[in-house]
Amino acid sequence: MNNDIISLFPEAVPKERWKKITRPEHYLYYQLPDGSQMALPIQSLSVREQRLLEAMLTPISPGIEEASPWADYLQERSDKLPERIPDPFRFLFLEGSSLHLWRNDIHDTLLEYYQRSVVLSAISDEKLLAIIPDDGPEEEEVFEAQELSTLLMGDTMVDASVYYGRKIYRSENLRSIFQQEQKMFSFLQEQQPSRRSFAPFEALPCIHMAENNQLSKKELIHYALGGLEQDEELMHTLYTFFLENLNSSATAKRLHLHRNTLKYRLDKVTDRIGIDVKQFLHAAPLFLLLQAQYGSGIA
Repeated sequence: MNNDIISLFPEAVPKERWKKITRPEHYLYYQLPDGSQMALPIQSLSVREQRLLEAMLTPISPGIEEASPWADYLQERSDKLPERIPDPFRFLFLEGSSLHLWRNDIHDTLLEYYQRSVVLSAISDEKLLAIIPDDGPEEEEVFEAQELSTLLMGDTMVDASVYYGRKIYRSENLRSIFQQEQKMFSFLQEQQPSRRSFAPFEALPCIHMAENNQLSKKELIHYALGGLEQDEELMHTLYTFFLENLNSSATAKRLHLHRNTLKYRLDKVTDRIGIDVKQFLHAAPLFLLLQAQYGSGIA
């Protein structure tokens, strides 16, 4: 039947030649009754021909076949760590219908937006994962998911949900963080289905208080603070800083600290988790999370 299709549609591409397709988003993919698969360029088909093919053949997604070291490691198909892991970096999750078809265009947009090397891996047909090096200045804004979502829609016409994760260090459990952020992304999408962009720190308190979330409170605290929750002195300092309305002088006075010591401790938190805790938009959700977990017992 392949020969019949090719005789009717000379531009048809059999599956064994799909790797040579440079713009897969410009093709339609079909499975024939004998199980073979073909791709046809959209521009070569009339609307009537497309309807006829859909009636006679089975429309399919081409799927993700090429190897991805990041996807293989994070999804536990391989125990080999990807080479040249940035330190630190962030996971950027993107989800949308047949998103993998636009991977090249999305990658170009990410490169232009971040102005640094970006690795883009396919998790599934609908999900992509970008590895974003985070070696920029500490004051870099973390709540940029909305801006990026809008940019993707404008540049590629891709309607994708975006989740921009926290700062991650190579020494951490990368698989665990990947799984946590996937769960958080799914939870947020269920709670706010019309929303297209999410950043973790603005939603942590809601996830913490939800009864049906898949992460324990201990896991959330560890995720939010990157392991710093084990440093009681640091947590005491941070929570007191929040109680003093982000006032460094008042905090130093209350804790009997030199201002340089206070700055060192706050900078340690900022450097670890990648948000500036001296900014209200970043501090507020983290304060609510700590308050929900520890109440007044932390300070």
